[in-house]
Amino acid sequence: MPARALDPALLSAAAWPRLVERVVAPAFHFVELPDLGEGDGFAAPFTLLPGALDEPLVWVRGAGGPRLLSNACTHRGHLVVTAAGPCKALRCGYHGRRFELDGRLKASPGFGPLLGHDLPAPPRFSLGPMSFVSVDRAAQPPAGLLSRLGGLPLEIATPDGGRDFVVKAHFLLWLENFLEGFHIPFVHPGLATALDLGAYRTDLLPWGSVQIGIGEAGAPEVPLPVDHPDRRPGEGPIVGYYLHLFPFVALNVYPWGVSLNAVVPVSPVETIIRYRFYTWEPALKGQGAGGDLFTVEAEDDAVVERTAQGLRSRLYRPGLLSAEEPGVAHLHALLGAAIGDAEL
Repeated sequence: MPARALDPALLSAAAWPRLVERVVAPAFHFVELPDLGEGDGFAAPFTLLPGALDEPLVWVRGAGGPRLLSNACTHRGHLVVTAAGPCKALRCGYHGRRFELDGRLKASPGFGPLLGHDLPAPPRFSLGPMSFVSVDRAAQPPAGLLSRLGGLPLEIATPDGGRDFVVKAHFLLWLENFLEGFHIPFVHPGLATALDLGAYRTDLLPWGSVQIGIGEAGAPEVPLPVDHPDRRPGEGPIVGYYLHLFPFVALNVYPWGVSLNAVVPVSPVETIIRYRFYTWEPALKGQGAGGDLFTVEAEDDAVVERTAQGLRSRLYRPGLLSAEEPGVAHLHALLGAAIGDAEL
């Protein structure tokens, strides 16, 4: 039986706390390394996902290089670092507890020796210059995603600008749009000319999905290894390679490099998309499927916002999903598993 579109009730304010605890909190989120100054040590506090998680973290640079730590003191939770600046140790201003720059407990006034009271380092993984963190202590780097990107020159990719888009819609609506190519000829006329839409396909995976965009023979292609599992004999070049790490990491791989769409949930009616570029072949930027990306993002965001408006209709009932929307149905399955709703 064909799957149905999302029930608008899942997008409501009443459902938001459940999504935050079951979906947002365990996930990996994009984080950017700030300027950590020069000298012996430096600390820069920040809040991960204000309005959703409000998780206090701190970037620290010590002898071992940059690292990310919890910013909640292991005594009674007071913020350890309240302003960015040089430091040789981290000291809580409430009761004087001190930590080394690697998070190890150094001194605990009022207590004898304490074990297991270091500042925890949240799980983190990197893709070249991109870094992702989870506040779930049990989270593991996504081996499937990492293997799919194996062989790409991510280590030589350099940050190359970006922009933040504020979308007046629920994050699930933006994700649904990203996860299907069905809308491309109707919404993205420029992109449609660079892709063979008849050969467009989606691979569904336990950690998310991969969409493969095929172009015409001779077009610049994504530098995947010749034995990569997504290459098919006799098929045209892969000109766009779109990976989704459930739920908040969307990677667009092109011949010139990677554009990251970091999905930042703010509220049931607002999402920020942090668009960041990482380039390994500057001469190819601006060509083909990875050409005018700001225009494509603006087109997508407009569609998503109009969908959010339509879903407020009292007359609307969730329609059936097309066979050309497998990524959307898969998102619903992953979401249902995360929130414990087999009927989703």
